[in-house]
Amino acid sequence: MEISKNAKTLLALAGALVLVAAVYSIPPALKSFEPSVCTVNGECQHEIFANQLIAVMPLALLLGMALGAAAYYFFSERKPPSPRQFSREAIYTLLDADEAKIFAKLVENNGRALQSELSYLEGIGKVKAHRLVERMEKKGIIEKEAFGKTNAVRLSKGLQELFFQ
Repeated sequence: MEISKNAKTLLALAGALVLVAAVYSIPPALKSFEPSVCTVNGECQHEIFANQLIAVMPLALLLGMALGAAAYYFFSERKPPSPRQFSREAIYTLLDADEAKIFAKLVENNGRALQSELSYLEGIGKVKAHRLVERMEKKGIIEKEAFGKTNAVRLSKGLQELFFQ
C-alpha cells in the first residue's frame, strides 16, 4: 500500500497534534487523581500515587518507542535495489598489458582460443604465452585443457556469463 506524500504529511501533522494534546492534557488529568489527604490508614497517599506513576512509566516508554518505529516505517523512503552496472573495460584495468591482450583475443573469439594462437599475438611468444596462460589460470580468469600438442584456452564460466549472456 503506497501512501502519497500529502497523506503522509497530513498523518504526521495529526500525530503531532495528538502528541501535543496528550502532553498538555495528561498532567491535569493526573492532578485530578492526586490524593488530597496525606495519610490514610498510616500510608502516605502521595507516595502510593508516585509509585503507581513509576510503575506505568515503562509502558509509556514502550508505547512511545512503538509509535516512533511505526512512524519511521511509514515515513521512510524505500529505494528499490538498483541493478548493478557492469563495465567490461573495468576488467581490462585489472590485468597487465599482456594479460589484457590475451583476454581481448578470447573475448573476440567468443571466449575460446588455442594457446598456439595466443603465441602469435604481438609481443607474446610461445614461452610468454605459456606463462601468461598459467598465471591467468591461477587467478581463475581462464581454464585450459589439453588439445593435441597445444592447449585449448577458454574464459572461466563466470566471465563467460558476464560477457556472452
